[in-house]
Amino acid sequence: MKRKINKAFTNATPNVLDSVSRDCPERQSAPAAVKARPAGFRWKVATCAMAVILAAVLIIGGIGIGGNYASAATVSLDVNPSVEIKLNNRQRVVSVTALNDDGKIILGNMDLKGSQLEVAVNALIGSMLRNGYLSEISNSVLVSVDSSAAAYNGIAQAVTEEITVLLNNNRISASVLTQWIQTDDAISALAKQYGISVGKAQLVYTITQKSTLYTQEQLVTLTVNELGIILGNLNIQDGNLSHTGSASDKAYIGKEAALAIAFEKMGLEGLTESSRGVFVKENKLDFDDGMMVYEIEFLFDGGEYNVEIDAISGKLVAFECSKEDDCPVTAQLGKEEIVSNALKLAGAPDDGSVQVEVTECAHLRIAAYSLWFTYGGSVYNYEIDCYGNVLYSYSKATGEALLTPQQAVQAFEQANEHGLTSADVTKLRVTVKTVTSSVTEGDTTSITEKTAYSLRMDKDGQRYLYEVDAVSGAVSFVSASEYVDVVQEAFEKAYPDCRQWQYWRDVWYNWRELGGRDEAEFGGHYGGWHGGTQGTITQEEALNIVLEYAGVNRSDIREPECELDSDDGMRYYEIEFKCNGYEYEAEVNAHTGSIMKFEKDRD
Repeated sequence: MKRKINKAFTNATPNVLDSVSRDCPERQSAPAAVKARPAGFRWKVATCAMAVILAAVLIIGGIGIGGNYASAATVSLDVNPSVEIKLNNRQRVVSVTALNDDGKIILGNMDLKGSQLEVAVNALIGSMLRNGYLSEISNSVLVSVDSSAAAYNGIAQAVTEEITVLLNNNRISASVLTQWIQTDDAISALAKQYGISVGKAQLVYTITQKSTLYTQEQLVTLTVNELGIILGNLNIQDGNLSHTGSASDKAYIGKEAALAIAFEKMGLEGLTESSRGVFVKENKLDFDDGMMVYEIEFLFDGGEYNVEIDAISGKLVAFECSKEDDCPVTAQLGKEEIVSNALKLAGAPDDGSVQVEVTECAHLRIAAYSLWFTYGGSVYNYEIDCYGNVLYSYSKATGEALLTPQQAVQAFEQANEHGLTSADVTKLRVTVKTVTSSVTEGDTTSITEKTAYSLRMDKDGQRYLYEVDAVSGAVSFVSASEYVDVVQEAFEKAYPDCRQWQYWRDVWYNWRELGGRDEAEFGGHYGGWHGGTQGTITQEEALNIVLEYAGVNRSDIREPECELDSDDGMRYYEIEFKCNGYEYEAEVNAHTGSIMKFEKDRD
């Protein structure tokens, strides 16, 4: 300790001997006969010396006090809890302050004053882990440093490393966003307006300056993990902002599940990213209109699909389908080829000895067949589309004679469950499945399996599920739930005279094959041939079509706009208006009155 004090004293006391000597005039040597100085003079010299020593002590003390208690840098940590750490010039903690209620929970009764920065960060991040603010589904921390440029890199690196190591030790892959605070009036005002930290305000400000897709009002409500997901999509190049790791998406359904839902909602159930003819252009998690969504764009069967899926519920949020001339062309298979492929999958001979029951897949919006047959003591069930993609596959050994799919449907109709028949339902899907049940008596559990048919059908906004025992024909009700096929609903509004989706596909193909003529020229309402601009609906009629589809009254809308445009020879109206806090955009075919595009977003 004495050595440290001596060193501090030495460093704090300037060596001014040489400069003082230069400033003093050269003194002549006194003659030997000069009398000795009186005692009072020696006392004055001693007093001056004491004063110099006292001044040095005060200087050292001042340096010590300033070094220990003056704030030289500020580090804020944001997850959803927000805390602020003030440091002295030795990177010792001067104070820690909670900036919101969650921050108060994290800080608790901890007294971190005087501790090293790494120790304080460890304690605070550890508390966030214990209280569930950091986990596998929320792994992002925003580190904001307000310091000199020279000190920033060292502080940011030390904090990032401490957080990364601590989360890794808890088997969590860390995502750390670090930024050098460049506070200005706009950022300070944003932080004050929404009651958030300056660090979070600067991150929100940075994102909205780099992208017009988001507003400050939307982003301030998001967690740091959600902001990290957005930041990862934008790939912002900013010298004051860096990002290590990836923000967790484990709180959401996942890209694969979202893509499967998108295929199912578009009537392409069973397709995957690797299916023949499918090209997925984009599948990303993003924030849109107040919610986290998966934005999916893919090409298939001559069309381009844009779909948004709610990242939490898996519900369809928005979709748009359009013809795409650049869609890769894939050769289609005929019915006989599809049957042959199914037999080949089962290892069965394709010589007519195996009887295959073949029906069209009514639940799909693409040509596909359901195939059922038995061979070698096993039952096989496939759904294969016209491109050879296997959408559903089932095989199981069975020692009993089974009902055919057609016989299973007859058994269901005879049971008269809910008064439903195959004639008055839509999208009937029949598949073979294995039903497993277990019974526990005491310490013994017995497991039984049976082969059954799953019958899925839609009627009057409800989706029904039934099971039919493949041996006895016994019918069991499984569930009934609300289900609206919004894609079919939109299609029927656009093409009221053509109830089947396949007709729309035919119009698609013929429009393309006829050299880009207007959609109404061949099909649409199948109302005959139209040439030139004959049959074009008026702006008023187009607007009324959209208002009816949106379910709003003309008297309630604001700022309506309607403009006639054309693309690839097709004339259509672009319509925009506002109503009850929402902004509507639509495109209406000027010949058929069909709605080609419809969007509804918060104003």
